[in-house]
Amino acid sequence: MLPEIDSAVGFLSNILRATINGQRLSPEQMGQFQSSLVDAFRLRCNGHWFPERPLRGSAYRCIRIVHSTLDRDLASAGTAAGVSESALRSLLPPELTLWIDPDEVSYRIGEDGSVGIIYDARSAGDSNANVVRSSPVESPSPSAKYSGLHQHVSSDSVGLRLSPDTVNAEYLNLYAHTT
Repeated sequence: MLPEIDSAVGFLSNILRATINGQRLSPEQMGQFQSSLVDAFRLRCNGHWFPERPLRGSAYRCIRIVHSTLDRDLASAGTAAGVSESALRSLLPPELTLWIDPDEVSYRIGEDGSVGIIYDARSAGDSNANVVRSSPVESPSPSAKYSGLHQHVSSDSVGLRLSPDTVNAEYLNLYAHTT
């Protein structure tokens, strides 16, 4: 359960590392946000984690942002870090679904977006699998709003897979036209 939670928190942290309209979390705020989110996700998954039946309990473990309304655990982690809900809403996508399941963590940005895989333990032994480090890089386009979604590829972190870039570009293009 911990690798899945760590990859979900890392994914959300990478999004929050982006700077939008000059807003950025301080390193202390980021650390507190991550710590609070790990604790919240552990509590959320406890009693709802069934490795032998990964889809059982998946609705309970699903993290959602719908119409910019934050999931309760995201809002609580933001409050613990001293970040207002409005600031979090401005830094996170207005529509996001994050599934934390045994052996796999996946996400979808937008209601009609493609599903991207963040973590897949089943491919950890596959030497051809793409792997992701948690440190973000700047977006190739300085106008991209969620530059934290672009990540380094490395073979150091076993079990983390790079999500298709088309998911990120698809969302960024859609979002850029609606704002």
